[in-house]
Amino acid sequence: MKNENWKNKKKVMYSLKAPRKLAVRPSKIQDRQQYRSEFMRDRDRILYCKAFRRLSGKTQVYLSGSDDHKRTRLTHTLEVAQIAKTIALELRLDVDLTEGMALGHDIGHTPFGHAGERMLHQIMTPTKKKDVIDSPYENINNGEYKKFYGFKHNLQSVCVALSQEKDYGDTGLDLTNFTLYGMAAHSSKEYKNDPIKKSLSYYAQYDKYMKLPNSNNLAWSFEAYVVKEADEIAQRHHDIEDAIRGKLLSKEEVVKQITNCFRLFFRSSERKILREIKNTYDEETSITLLSRLLVNLFVTRIIRCSIYNMNKFIVDNNLNEKKFSYFLLNNPQPDVERIISYDYVGDETLFKNAMKEFENSISTRVLSSYDIQKSDARGQYIIRKIFAALYKTPSQLPDHCIIEFYLNTKKMESDDIQEIIRNNGIGELRSRFYNLVKGDKLNIEDKFTLMRTICNQIAGMTDSYATKIYNSLYN
Repeated sequence: MKNENWKNKKKVMYSLKAPRKLAVRPSKIQDRQQYRSEFMRDRDRILYCKAFRRLSGKTQVYLSGSDDHKRTRLTHTLEVAQIAKTIALELRLDVDLTEGMALGHDIGHTPFGHAGERMLHQIMTPTKKKDVIDSPYENINNGEYKKFYGFKHNLQSVCVALSQEKDYGDTGLDLTNFTLYGMAAHSSKEYKNDPIKKSLSYYAQYDKYMKLPNSNNLAWSFEAYVVKEADEIAQRHHDIEDAIRGKLLSKEEVVKQITNCFRLFFRSSERKILREIKNTYDEETSITLLSRLLVNLFVTRIIRCSIYNMNKFIVDNNLNEKKFSYFLLNNPQPDVERIISYDYVGDETLFKNAMKEFENSISTRVLSSYDIQKSDARGQYIIRKIFAALYKTPSQLPDHCIIEFYLNTKKMESDDIQEIIRNNGIGELRSRFYNLVKGDKLNIEDKFTLMRTICNQIAGMTDSYATKIYNSLYN
């Protein structure tokens, strides 16, 4: 194998797709249908769940509902899935697993986009005491209850899949370890410049579901990193589309930045599209061509470089399809980001630096604009006020939140709750909860659990539903 001229190969020598035999579910129960793989089942379960449907009402960058043509979290997700599948096919990876990861990667996202995410993290982190009325954070030493800390949408997606959705009982959607890992890995697992170490430690409880069988290694895969990059590609092109339509950027500005950053990497096809853009005066046609240019450029580049890098990885580790399962089980995650990359191994950061320069030049203009700042501030205000109202008067929580609270505090078993509801109705359970919170009988851990219950409830809302709840709470 080492004697082969792998450097010039246009295909990956051996398929290094995630081995289906290493896929395990939290329930340990496998379906008996033979016509669907485990990864196909994961994809289908995500596609049919409530959290996926709610993405249609959640902000991508522009406030959901502000314009019929602006992206939502749902349309963004579908674009990520399409781009990821294209890359996965060329790299001989598992397309079903890739699609499932892509469809599920944002199901934990908040209303009002990343602004909502930052606000919930602020509330659930002890350095921001003022954001919640009478927060228990005010009564503890910093770091004492770290297991309750933090909020991040990619990790919340895993939380939603395992505990918020109830399609398969206590194990939620009961997704495989590979799919869960891909959902978590599409974004960083820490916040940049966060003063609190392990500020996302609440989500550590889900790590055990992302491990390989009989191994301490996480179920990493090349498919997961394809989804991660597809997410970035989708964001770059559609944010520009929406910005031009929103009059935050002009076609001429974008073309200039693309040329300045990527001229060294243009092929004849990109140059042809650029000429078409310059000669087109119709705005919608120009926008479509710009998207085509960026997607073609990024997708082609990452496929070409990743094929080269994967072949080198195969040769360096003497791998083939049969040996890859053993490699996964016995080796911690390698530097996958160097393999699924826009640059050849040995020339790292060349194209990546151009992408960063382009992203900074565009996103700064868009994200700092008046319209975006205004909608972000509005979203954060609504979330903060809803949280404060629900924490101060928890009896306003819906029935399923009260059930969740009792289960998570272990004050009642599931069978006991069902018996109460069956014999006396949900009103009996609500009455008990009201007496509990009214009498201030909650210890600090219970209060943190209540905060997390409220956090999960808000995170699942759409933009319009959050606004409706805010209006009902504050008239």
